[in-house]
Amino acid sequence: MEYPPTVKGHSAMPSDLRNAFSACDDMHDAYPTRAFYANDSPYFIESTESNGLKRAFRLDEENGIQAFPVSTSPLLIEDHQSADPSGSAFPKPQEPHRSNFQNIPIVNDIGRVRCYPIRGAHIRSAVLTPSTNLTHAPECKYPGSKTVLADSYEPSTPTSRNMLDSSSLLSPIVINSQKSSVHSSEKSKHALVSPLTYTDPTKAADSLTVPCLPLTTHIRLCLCGELFSYDLNSLQSDPREIIKLLKCTGSERGNWMVVGAFYRRQGNPHAAIAVIQSMLEVMAHHGISDNELKPAFLLLSGCESDLSKLTRSEGRITVHHQQKAQKWLQKVYGGMKDQSDNIDIHPEVKSTASSYSRSDSDEYLRREIQSLRDRLNHQVGLSAGVRFAKRKLEESYNLERATRRRLEREIRCLKAERDEMRGR
Repeated sequence: MEYPPTVKGHSAMPSDLRNAFSACDDMHDAYPTRAFYANDSPYFIESTESNGLKRAFRLDEENGIQAFPVSTSPLLIEDHQSADPSGSAFPKPQEPHRSNFQNIPIVNDIGRVRCYPIRGAHIRSAVLTPSTNLTHAPECKYPGSKTVLADSYEPSTPTSRNMLDSSSLLSPIVINSQKSSVHSSEKSKHALVSPLTYTDPTKAADSLTVPCLPLTTHIRLCLCGELFSYDLNSLQSDPREIIKLLKCTGSERGNWMVVGAFYRRQGNPHAAIAVIQSMLEVMAHHGISDNELKPAFLLLSGCESDLSKLTRSEGRITVHHQQKAQKWLQKVYGGMKDQSDNIDIHPEVKSTASSYSRSDSDEYLRREIQSLRDRLNHQVGLSAGVRFAKRKLEESYNLERATRRRLEREIRCLKAERDEMRGR
């Protein structure tokens, strides 16, 4: 039970509570609440035995008394926290002095941990560890509420103990359980409360060491069988000295690249370009292919880009450096070749391709001209047919007109003869 039950009745008095709960074993305490409920006299009762509380919950239909757990309603929880235990209905009997071990509440029920829940917190689980490995936290007191004691917990089997220890290593929540010194006073009872403390998970990560490479500005060189270290911070702005030293020591590409990159980082791209170009000459002398020198080409392209940015005010020089940067990038990633380069390298192929393209265009024009001619001939034939039809229509029109005129003359002659016959 997280909270004691509350009892409501129309005329609940201390005597009525004694009679009603006489069959419910030992009722440890009962005290009224300060809240006002219409037609009800609510009391909070506490019992040391859970069986008695279960019997009290079955008294709902007897004597007009209802009993239910306080944890079912937030309002009842607040009333219980603000209740005054001084108005107890059951006087507490004076108990004889017992040993410290007997003062531990509910010793027989060690398999169940009961504690006062922290309001506003959402802690799903907590881990109990032996007292030797506990992190002791300051005592937590909750105003306006009764202190509820927490039972000690010990695993019964070695297996459960091992499981508990392994889980405690993963959980940042530790419960402080003081089992070594328990007193019968009220202060000792408060000491049994198990406050929660949080361990910082980042402290475990602080002990981890991450391996890292040392930052150094030295390169190793070998001259006449003697190894020595050269500090790049002592480089001069003129790269001729370090170039001669690298050539004399027969340095690998790594040292050349480191020196060039150091010059570029120091803001001296001209010296970096001189060092890398000298490296390209040395590597070409040793037969190193361009495919293995692509990092050097990229570094040269970056240096040319830096120079184009530094000389941005001068348009012609900037374009020159940009073209060089593009050239070095094309040596790494490839690119489209210029039309002039194609003509110089493959003149025959280019002329053949141009002749093929010219013949194709002539054939296409020839077909177009022939198509236009055919269309013209078709139009000429249509116009000739139209003219022939027009001539036939004109001839028929002339014939019809001559016939009409002849008929009109005959009609006039016949009318004249008729008039003469009537005059006689």
